[in-house]
Amino acid sequence: MKKVVLLVFIIILFVSCSQKKDADQFLSNEYSVHVLPQIQNLNIDIREKDYQSILVLLHEKFKINEIKEKLKIKDDRMDLLINDLYSNGLIKLNENKEYIPTCFVITESDITHLQSFVQKTGEEMSGIAIDRLEIIKKEYTNTDLARNHSFENASLFVLGNVVHGNFQLKNVEEQFLKAEAPKRGSEKSYVSIIQKNNLDENFLFNLYTQKENFIDLKVVYTFGNDPWKKKVNDSNLKIEPLLISKKDQEIFNSLADLIFEDISNYLERIKPLMVKLYLNSNYKEETSFREFSMWIYQLLATSSINSLFQKKYITGTESISFHYQN
Repeated sequence: MKKVVLLVFIIILFVSCSQKKDADQFLSNEYSVHVLPQIQNLNIDIREKDYQSILVLLHEKFKINEIKEKLKIKDDRMDLLINDLYSNGLIKLNENKEYIPTCFVITESDITHLQSFVQKTGEEMSGIAIDRLEIIKKEYTNTDLARNHSFENASLFVLGNVVHGNFQLKNVEEQFLKAEAPKRGSEKSYVSIIQKNNLDENFLFNLYTQKENFIDLKVVYTFGNDPWKKKVNDSNLKIEPLLISKKDQEIFNSLADLIFEDISNYLERIKPLMVKLYLNSNYKEETSFREFSMWIYQLLATSSINSLFQKKYITGTESISFHYQN
């Protein structure tokens, strides 16, 4: 009998230690925070470490008391953090009255689940830009930008940000999701926390995104992925950002609309696969299919851009800076 009790104790101790080790592993990783359309939409700075850690560990099924102990947070501080996340629509209570995230959280356990789908479908989606390349280049010749910059030099902006990125955000929302972003804080926004890999610039989960930077009191936008952002500093943001004139913005918006007809058809074709992926994941308990689909699109876009880089359709620098004419 004593041996049985001792064995049970050892098993419990082993499970407890394994859980703590897992928590340390998740907390030791770096995460990138993405908010669409912009991070200012939230009433809190979700880039703060404690917010990220709580969301990651809740996603990994840790209890509030376990998280508080692991982060060494006092009760009043923990209550404040939980209230902030709840009031900004980033966590909710499930049927068991346990807090879970409502935003899209990706840790290494999720990467295994998503990677094959993202890589295959993203590479397939890159074929749309390739098939439409002649039209894309023709439209580019009509821009003011083309007077001073070859298509090759601007290819990341055009094939990345226009064809797949920020210029498509409205189309994805209105034509594919057919719904607005969830209410978070005082605004509506999509939020994701994604584990980084700073050693591999082609890592599928290092999202290509448009970011706003303030340099010498001026707004300069950048388009790149997370490893590249580590290389960005004030000096290279000052190196001749592309000027996207009002005329060019109209041309690029029209071009994005044209290309999205094909992207929309592709997304509708793979939608049953996305539904299956969602239903076979933990996300079905946490975030809505609408938000899941928005971030899956962002991952597919990143995979597609990586593929266009590898096939030399996107050339030149791995990053680009620009500003929009008001």
